[in-house]
Amino acid sequence: MQTKSLQYSLIVILILGLSALFLFGCANQTVASGPCQELDWYELGRADGAKGLVAGSPRTVKPICPQTSVAQSEALYENGYNSTISNFCTYHQGFAAGLTNEQKNVNRCPNLLRKFYLKGFASGRRYAQLQQSKRLISTRIRSLNTYLSDKSIALPRRAILHGQKIQLEQKIQMVRRDIASIQKERALN
Repeated sequence: MQTKSLQYSLIVILILGLSALFLFGCANQTVASGPCQELDWYELGRADGAKGLVAGSPRTVKPICPQTSVAQSEALYENGYNSTISNFCTYHQGFAAGLTNEQKNVNRCPNLLRKFYLKGFASGRRYAQLQQSKRLISTRIRSLNTYLSDKSIALPRRAILHGQKIQLEQKIQMVRRDIASIQKERALN
């Protein structure tokens, strides 16, 4: 029994000794510095492009690692940017910006898509103007209807007001046709 106890003690001492050597050896190891970790310029470009057509210039590409080529980093960024900016350089995005007359930096759009964006912007701007005209004309027609319902207005004045109402009704029909035309164009794009 004493032999087993002695064997057990020797095993424990051996394990503790090896563990101490292992830990001491690891503690004295110095970590070698690894290669320089460059930014993922393609992903940064994609993220910036996904934000849309923001005013101002794109991010300045400055590599972190001395061995990284600036031209290569710029190309990666530009490719990433172009891969997502195309989502914003569309007729429909231009139309939405035109409705509110929100100016965007369309020079960031790829040349092929820029004309579609600008066409949408012009249509959106025109659509907003036509809607405003329609509201104003409708308000004026309602006002004329109120005057015409007043029986105390003299006949010559009534004739003038009635003529104005007819002109406005013709004008609002033209505005409605223009609005319908823009809506058709929008549906095709």
